[in-house]
Amino acid sequence: MKIMKRFGAFVLILIMAFLLYYSNRVISEFLNSPYFEVKSVNLIGVLNADIKKMDSVSKKILGKNIFQVNESDYSHFFNDEWVEKVEIIKSYPSKIKLVVYEKKPLFDFNKGGVVYSYLSDDSYLKAKKQESKIIVYGNYWKDNLKKFKSFYDNNYLSKMEKIELMDSYIKMTDGDIVIKSGYDADGFNKSVIRLDMILKRYKKVNYVDLRVKNRIYVDGVRL
Repeated sequence: MKIMKRFGAFVLILIMAFLLYYSNRVISEFLNSPYFEVKSVNLIGVLNADIKKMDSVSKKILGKNIFQVNESDYSHFFNDEWVEKVEIIKSYPSKIKLVVYEKKPLFDFNKGGVVYSYLSDDSYLKAKKQESKIIVYGNYWKDNLKKFKSFYDNNYLSKMEKIELMDSYIKMTDGDIVIKSGYDADGFNKSVIRLDMILKRYKKVNYVDLRVKNRIYVDGVRL
């Protein structure tokens, strides 16, 4: 009786082992079938990075088994000064999103006819843009860009047609009006609040100087 039980248990183990082996084989063949080959790669987030390089990564992923596509295997293709990181998002069974996270610029500026993007860590990278209303001059332009960083999100600057960063002051053009300011962002912010009220007293304004603390000089024709 014991021999029969042992034999029955042995047969049961063999059957379970066979089923397990066969099921794993079937699952493996299914997972490695053409059904899970990557058929489309959607590239998202490329603004300044090398689009040709990113496209080449997309092409390398096409036709691969989606389970075998890992970020670590392609990370060396993402070497680009603009790229912070790249995330691969899988949509089973055969679609992939390649999401590129680029370094975020604070503002663009023109130096010597070339447009760059200024980053929060005070570094800058060449941008794809051809024009920028912010133009830098002089020997101390790097230091002036650091100072200007506290100006860039001021709403008053958004309406300026041209902003020139000189060695010792900022020159702004608003239509026919030329405005000069120092690099004291706090003083500038306070001055422009008063400036709007002052300009209402003039029929025409040619020149505004905000460089003297707590003083606003206006050259123009009063109403």
